[in-house]
Amino acid sequence: MTRVLGGLWLALWCGMVVAQTGPRWPVLLERPDHSNVTLTLEVAATPAARQQGLMGRKALATGQGMLFDFGRNQALVMWMKNTLIPLDMIFISDEREVTQLVTHTTPLSEAFIYARQPSRYVIEVAAGEAARLRIEPGMRLRLPAGLPAPSP
Repeated sequence: MTRVLGGLWLALWCGMVVAQTGPRWPVLLERPDHSNVTLTLEVAATPAARQQGLMGRKALATGQGMLFDFGRNQALVMWMKNTLIPLDMIFISDEREVTQLVTHTTPLSEAFIYARQPSRYVIEVAAGEAARLRIEPGMRLRLPAGLPAPSP
């Protein structure tokens, strides 16, 4: 009986962790013509948050997603393990310039998704959002004041 209750508690707790979302921040991507795209993003600034990412989510609203801040330019590798929905990944340099898009990723895939050049940030949005919002390389990331700083 104790095992059953313990297992039930663990399943409920895991469900709550998957369903939890953090604070959302308005983030701008600025085009060369100075027009903006506004996204509302959760920030994955801790190792645990970056590891969890969007795993277990069943949907993402239009214009929403997650910002991963790795603290410095580095060779980044992402994957879709335990991620239930297809995503667009937007890779951004330490200079806050969009350098690469990987669109329509495969849910639940354990294949690695490599940044072609060192990146500090990755924005994940629902598949198709990058095209709908006309996000492209060369755009500049504008972060709001007070955004949580990344921890190692």
